[in-house]
Amino acid sequence: EDPTYVALDILDNSGGDLFQQGEKLIVDLEGLKDIQIEPLEETVNELSVQFSDSQLVNICKVKPSSRSPSTPRSEKKNLSKPEEFKSIDEEDLDGDLIPQFNEEMFNQALDVLKYNTSEVADFSNAGDLGDKAAIIATYLVNNTNLKSLKLVKNSISDSAAIEIFRALQENFSLQSLHLSQNPLGTEALDELIEMLNVNTTLRDIYLIGNQKMSPEYKSNFAQMSSRFRKIYT
Repeated sequence: EDPTYVALDILDNSGGDLFQQGEKLIVDLEGLKDIQIEPLEETVNELSVQFSDSQLVNICKVKPSSRSPSTPRSEKKNLSKPEEFKSIDEEDLDGDLIPQFNEEMFNQALDVLKYNTSEVADFSNAGDLGDKAAIIATYLVNNTNLKSLKLVKNSISDSAAIEIFRALQENFSLQSLHLSQNPLGTEALDELIEMLNVNTTLRDIYLIGNQKMSPEYKSNFAQMSSRFRKIYT
């Protein structure tokens, strides 16, 4: 739509899961003049991990990232890392299967928080965390290095989520919180709302695919969203 708007590379596997990329794309496109976001939003939300370059260009009107023509997309997945190290963005997020707990991947992500080795702590490859996720809260208080915390499809328990949200009341560096595909109940969601009323630095919160979230909570989160903060449900 805008000749100066060159390209959005949302095909990069390292960029997070497709649903979150689609939502971010919508936010970026909102800044364009005279573009209807609603039809595009519905279409992007319906995208699965099975799509073609031509489909993406027709829907989003962006230039896809360059890839070697010698290797088809379907074959690339088979040539990727071993199954236990596969990123969660390569999984079918609509599926009910939660990967088993992977201690090695969990400890790798936890070390990021312990030693401040990166601005992104990604536990999405660690599988089913349950109550184990509570230890993450220990390293969030007064952490000034962390910018993004990814807990996608980790089956976090409500008690662990509550500990994390309480710790984030004292964290003022985190900008994005990824909690998609976690069955958070009412107690955890209430604690999240309370945290968001205190924390002023979180800009993007992802709660996509929470089967326990009622329409009332979705409405509350929609009302809490603004030009400075987006909550995706």
